[in-house]
Amino acid sequence: LVNVCRIEVQQVVLNLLLNAAQAIADLPADRRIIGVRLAVETGVVAVVIRDAGPGFPTPEAQSVFEAFNTNRNGSMGLGLTICRRIVEAHGGTINAANGPERGAVLTFTLPLQPKEGQEHDGII
Repeated sequence: LVNVCRIEVQQVVLNLLLNAAQAIADLPADRRIIGVRLAVETGVVAVVIRDAGPGFPTPEAQSVFEAFNTNRNGSMGLGLTICRRIVEAHGGTINAANGPERGAVLTFTLPLQPKEGQEHDGII
């Protein structure tokens, strides 16, 4: 069980997928790849969104969460800042990194809640 506002978490996932789609838009069709993984880890649910785009332009990938930080024309640079605030408001974390070969990897976690009257055993 994860105790979250479904609409807010949907907004986070939608924003991350939209960013990934924009990152791969200029690639040849056969290289436009977005991967999504959901995993239950110790005490958290982790969502990983990976794209095959160019990745982050700086080695400091975490700076993408700062307000008004953007390298896209027409973007205000607030989407990832809002995502971070939503995830952290739910007790989770969000991280950005460049992929091992190319692309961006964004991971957010949300804490698992034990069922009322039960200890958490890693099963949702």
